[in-house]
Amino acid sequence: MKGQDNQVLRSGCFLKKSRIVVRGNHNRVVLDGGFNRLTDTTIYISGDNNEIVLGRNNNLNKGELWIEDQGGKIVFGNNTSMLGFTHVAVTEGESITFGDGCLFAPSVIFRVGDSHPIFDQTSDERVNPARSISVGNHVWFGNNTTILKGVQIKDGSVVATGAIVTKSSEEGNVILAGNPAKVVKS
Repeated sequence: MKGQDNQVLRSGCFLKKSRIVVRGNHNRVVLDGGFNRLTDTTIYISGDNNEIVLGRNNNLNKGELWIEDQGGKIVFGNNTSMLGFTHVAVTEGESITFGDGCLFAPSVIFRVGDSHPIFDQTSDERVNPARSISVGNHVWFGNNTTILKGVQIKDGSVVATGAIVTKSSEEGNVILAGNPAKVVKS
């Protein structure tokens, strides 16, 4: 850890081949809410006043939790399982929150931003700001899925294999499939 007043709170947590890298000031990583198991997982924070919080009894296998800039946040509820590489990226002070009981197949990506600004040539205004992502309880993510900025996925939903979710679903207990993803079944 590099910086001042950074905290990593981890009790009742098992880490195997995992690492926590924090660069900046006033950042918090909270892994002590019950038995959490992280295997081959990287937690990376670069910036100030960021926070990553895991609830209870989560199992992250090959996870990558990544925050850049100031004031970002990643929060997991309880009883979540990552079964292979999952990349969770927060920038520009936005957040990604997951409810309880979520399940991730391998190769799932969450991104709140584009990692680069694009400006309108006429007005000079930015056209692609980052936006937070919110995932409800008991949401399942199939293999090779991508969830992009500003998306809200409601409780009990399934994101089908290969789906790219660019817009929020208005209701829960649905199957989202395709590119771009749309509700194919309720």
